[in-house]
Amino acid sequence: MRLPPLNHALGSRETCAGLPYTVDMTMRRLLLLGLALAWVPIASAAAADARLEFMAAMDAVRQSRPDTADSPALQAYAIHDYLTAARLRRDLAQRPDDGVDAAIDAFLSGHGGQPVTRALRREWLSSLGQRRRWERFLPISADVTDPQLVCDRLAGRLATGDTDGLAATALMRWLQPQRQPLACNEVFAWLGQQNLLNPALAEQRARAALA
Repeated sequence: MRLPPLNHALGSRETCAGLPYTVDMTMRRLLLLGLALAWVPIASAAAADARLEFMAAMDAVRQSRPDTADSPALQAYAIHDYLTAARLRRDLAQRPDDGVDAAIDAFLSGHGGQPVTRALRREWLSSLGQRRRWERFLPISADVTDPQLVCDRLAGRLATGDTDGLAATALMRWLQPQRQPLACNEVFAWLGQQNLLNPALAEQRARAALA
């Protein structure tokens, strides 16, 4: 098939369909725009369906109903990670075991310090401390500031024989004027056994409580 000759003058340039070049390009742009606009309702409907599926799945978590398989649209939903975190928090509360611990560990490792991990990490650390799972708790709890978790960490270090520098850290906690969690009792008793709680420190603690 022989193509029509192309003229260097834009005004007289033609396409193979016989239409002026500028008209043909305008029609193509309008066609692409029409296709894009036609896709908007479809995309909006798909997003709405994914949102409804997400809400239904979250409701099932709250009511402790069995999970159903997530559709590809739900898996691709922007906040699907929050559904995964909610399911893990539910499982942790209902049946904490090695399988749940491994699943939470993998999720936290895969999401770094993202906001979706915060509540799950706090609840997992609390559960590990209560269950005295020090082999999991200690490596990931160096940055804790919550008094309960701090005391859990002190108890874990004492239980595993990690006493290098423990006395100084435990004394700092003992000197706090606030009432400390029960989890600190063991390490405080250990301080007494090491003859590290003397009258001068007791007076310092009492003064701090009255300040």
